[in-house]
Amino acid sequence: MKLKVIIAAALVMSVSSVAFAQYEEKMQEEGVVHGTVTVNGETIEGYIKKDEVTFAEETHVAYYSLQKSIKFIDKSTFENTEKIKRKMYTTYTPKNCQGFTYENEVFDVRRYADNSAVGFNMIPRNMFMRQIKVNGPVTFYLHYNTPSIVYTGEGAYEAEMTEIFNNPHLAYFREGMEKPSMIEHIMKKDFADCPRIQQKMENKEYEKSRTKEDNEALYGIAEIRNESIFDERNLNILEDFIKNGCQ
Repeated sequence: MKLKVIIAAALVMSVSSVAFAQYEEKMQEEGVVHGTVTVNGETIEGYIKKDEVTFAEETHVAYYSLQKSIKFIDKSTFENTEKIKRKMYTTYTPKNCQGFTYENEVFDVRRYADNSAVGFNMIPRNMFMRQIKVNGPVTFYLHYNTPSIVYTGEGAYEAEMTEIFNNPHLAYFREGMEKPSMIEHIMKKDFADCPRIQQKMENKEYEKSRTKEDNEALYGIAEIRNESIFDERNLNILEDFIKNGCQ
């Protein structure tokens, strides 16, 4: 009896392994990754078309492109259709989707304006923002600039792409905010509901240096190369708010 159970279990595992390998092969052929979309409050499992870019002989997820739209196919259609057609994919944008996951990464729809830019990018608009950490009452996001369309000069493309990926904009969001704000632009009015923090800002109590380890513990990522662009004072403000609240 025990032998039969063992044989049956082995057969089940074998079939499962074959099925898994077949799905993995199909995913590679179609160029998709596991993902979900949230539409009208409902989370749907499925697959998302890979969005990647290659520069400096390395392939990266094209986060700046994912900020705009994704192509998604639901799990059932993908796994039960022998030949996938382009029309089976649905294009989701911040207008018809509240967010998505791309492999293990989370993207939320947020209204955002790049206050460091000039022109169109300064206008607030809805986009998918890459969530890097939820730390208590504060959610941290990264925003990526969109690459140029035309390049002149040798090495211009790789130089710009390296800058975009190495130095994204770090933004934060907390309850009561209309949209995420860049870390560089924290002002006293942003904590109008927190008299304790406002007083400490007036007293310049947040003018303290930070380490790379401090920053990684705060917003949970080590891939930002040029952390000197962030005002240490502002990171100290957020850390205090997360640990101690307003009162």
